[in-house]
Amino acid sequence: MNEAKPLIGFLGCHRDEPDAQQQRDTWLVGSPVDHRYFIGRPGLDERPDVVWVDVDDGYTHLPFKTQAMCRWALSNGYTHLFKTDTDVYLRPERLLACGFEAWDYSGFFRGRAEDEPNDVVTGNYCSGGSGYWLSSKAMEIVAAAQMEENHLHPEGGYYCNGEDVQVGRLMREAGVPCHWDDRYKLRPYGPRPDNDYISLSDVVAPLRNGRMLKYHRDWKRGFK
Repeated sequence: MNEAKPLIGFLGCHRDEPDAQQQRDTWLVGSPVDHRYFIGRPGLDERPDVVWVDVDDGYTHLPFKTQAMCRWALSNGYTHLFKTDTDVYLRPERLLACGFEAWDYSGFFRGRAEDEPNDVVTGNYCSGGSGYWLSSKAMEIVAAAQMEENHLHPEGGYYCNGEDVQVGRLMREAGVPCHWDDRYKLRPYGPRPDNDYISLSDVVAPLRNGRMLKYHRDWKRGFK
């Protein structure tokens, strides 16, 4: 079997560039894993870790941006993609050692049982908030799919049919199982001596509160 070549892919946007810079200034320093930020129209200055994609930069078009990310990763020889966001604090050495090679689709599992109401909206999927892995097989499925816009639910006023929900649906339709790994955390727990997290989501919200830097300082002081 050929050696794995993983990529960390961020769903970035122009508005969240300050958040991305917090990642560059903390846990991305010296990371052993390649990374790229995927940002939509309009393309601006050239930055070595930014890929400008021909997709609207707004929230409703995240599924198309994820698809562009998969296509770019495949065309550049990456065998696995860890899709994540600009508000995530990550331990890249743990990510690299987590055993991602054994699965086509893995992350923190969310969703409903198949027989519960509204499955067409939610379904069963790996959360995009904490990040999820796609193998080259899974990336090819996403790259070839007919994606749809993320939209507001008519009754609840929240966005549904998001990129992670759509990817989960595509994997189910293709018979690709989800491997659940609870080391990808949906909310910031913070470094503790006894934890084994790989990623923490929502680290910079709200109002870019400096938590990313705090967690990184804690880690450097010796917390796990």
